[in-house]
Amino acid sequence: MIVLGGDADMMCNGADYEVFINTFEESDGSDFGDRLDEDVSWGKMDASAKSIKVHCDATIAFPLLLVETFGAKEAKVIESLKSTVFKDSKSLEGTCAKIQGNDSNQGLNYSQILNPLGSSGSQASNLTNAIEIVNQMLEWRLSHEEVTEDCSEEERNPTYRESVRCKIFLGFTSNLISSGVRDIIRYLAQHRMVDVIVTTTGGIEEDIIKCLADTYRGDFSLPGAALRSKGLNRIGNLLVPNDNYCKFQDWIIPIFDQMFEEQKTEHALWTPSRVIARLGKEINNESSYLNWAYKNDIPVFCPALTDGSLGDMLYFHSFPNGGLFIDITQGE
Repeated sequence: MIVLGGDADMMCNGADYEVFINTFEESDGSDFGDRLDEDVSWGKMDASAKSIKVHCDATIAFPLLLVETFGAKEAKVIESLKSTVFKDSKSLEGTCAKIQGNDSNQGLNYSQILNPLGSSGSQASNLTNAIEIVNQMLEWRLSHEEVTEDCSEEERNPTYRESVRCKIFLGFTSNLISSGVRDIIRYLAQHRMVDVIVTTTGGIEEDIIKCLADTYRGDFSLPGAALRSKGLNRIGNLLVPNDNYCKFQDWIIPIFDQMFEEQKTEHALWTPSRVIARLGKEINNESSYLNWAYKNDIPVFCPALTDGSLGDMLYFHSFPNGGLFIDITQGE
């Protein structure tokens, strides 16, 4: 049942309603009448009616504003509203992608799954935009650009221009390494698909720790105090046993000892990126993106190298040895 109502002025003035129905019954508040109107009916409210009740199969009822009952000013307003509401649309055919999902009946492959996301709307379109940008970065060569007057002789050489690729910087936070996304980052470093990596300290230590021990799935709602009493640490919904950090300490302290000795005897100058490269070399584990970055000569930058468990290890190492110096102003 749809009840048509209005304000006091409408009740007094007897507002006209246009009612689109199949069948309906109307009443002034008493029992329903027996009369069945045609498919389209006009009802008139008078001042004594409390409401007009419409019993219908469907669909829409709304006030009908009759332009001829208004003055010139009101009519102009109504015409303006109508011109806005019913304004002709500009055709988007051929200029914008149509919204359409993937048809799984055609079989599944990466292209068929990912390409339709561009026309799926909402955030899915942003993924397609990102894929297109990444593909442009991978495909770009200096030879795609015109030779300009300020190009050097080498830069004018077609062979050289074809060899110059886009330099790709990959940046990420530590939680991605704690999660399974680490394996994707490892793949990128393994296949030289990035040229420079920038990350946080957690992005360094978590890669090493996951080579030494496993990380487990928990739940976001697990209470930190209760976990701590059991020697467990929570990263989002990931659980890292304290034993993992103990294994990390046992592994890294001897390496710091070696680096400290090289600092004393060979005057080695350690920077964050050189320390990270050394750790990538020492871990010698193909599941580590740091190991592949070292093998493929991909620099990994992390100026705030002490901001994490790695900083704790450096601090603990400083007591018996006097300190391993890492210069954050050099080589970064």
